[in-house]
Amino acid sequence: MKQFTLLRVSSEPLATRGVILVDGAPICVTLELPWKDNQAQISCIPEGIYDASWYLSPTHGETILFQNVLGRSLIMFHSANTPDQLKGCVAPGCEFGIMDDQPAVFKSKLAMGKLKAAMYGERQFKIEVKNAR
Repeated sequence: MKQFTLLRVSSEPLATRGVILVDGAPICVTLELPWKDNQAQISCIPEGIYDASWYLSPTHGETILFQNVLGRSLIMFHSANTPDQLKGCVAPGCEFGIMDDQPAVFKSKLAMGKLKAAMYGERQFKIEVKNAR
């Protein structure tokens, strides 16, 4: 079984930036909302190890859904560029940048494809979410 890690590397007032590692190798960068005590739709999720699975979202198409997030639901990886396009979810990207005066990730659909390819063949898996120390 592959080891999936979302390693958060910085937290700013508008966003949290990170990197997805698969078996220790970086696959893509990530953008999330800042930490606001796990409040629904305005905060990233807490550190922890989460079950995850494929999910067909009516809005975002095929995504990866986090399960068992305390007090939260429908937290997923999906294509997005800026924090205002997220409601607690995680946006993969190929690189960090700035868009509309806010932190951003670019080439999100391409990064989502890389993430899906890395997870290909895995029906259900675990994702560890942790902050860099």
